[in-house]
Amino acid sequence: KKRQLNEFKSFKFQLMILVTSLVTVYLCGKYNGGVWMYINGYGQNIVLFFVGGIAGTVMTFVISKWLYSIHHKVITDISNGTIIILGFHFYLIDLTRKIEPSVSYVDPFAALIIVLVFIPVIWFVEKHIPYLMGIYRIHKLS
Repeated sequence: KKRQLNEFKSFKFQLMILVTSLVTVYLCGKYNGGVWMYINGYGQNIVLFFVGGIAGTVMTFVISKWLYSIHHKVITDISNGTIIILGFHFYLIDLTRKIEPSVSYVDPFAALIIVLVFIPVIWFVEKHIPYLMGIYRIHKLS
C-alpha cells in the first residue's frame, strides 16, 4: 500500500490520472444527460452519475494537490472566496448554457473563465463587504 501512495507522487502518474478522470467526467456528462439533484434527477443512468462523480472527485484531488504546492496570493484569494463563487456562479453558468446548451469541450474552459471572472469580485467583497465571506472586523472600544 505504501508503494501505491509513492507512485501517486509521480507527475506522470498524476497527469495520467487527471486526463483519465477528465475524459471520464466528460463522457459521463455527455451520455448521462442533465443532472438536477435538487429534484432527484440524476441523469439517464445512476451508474454513470456515480462514476462521473467519483472521477470528478479524483480530478479535484489531483488539481488540489498541484495547487497546494503553488503558494500564490491569487490561489489563496480564490480559496478564501469560494463562498462568493458558490453563491453567484449559477448566473454565469446560465449565460454559458445560452451560448452552448449541451455538455461539450467548452465546459472546462467556461469553468476556468468563471473562476477568473470572480477574482476581482472576491477582492472587492474582501475589501468592502467582508462579512459576506465570513470575515468580521472587531473594533475595540478604548
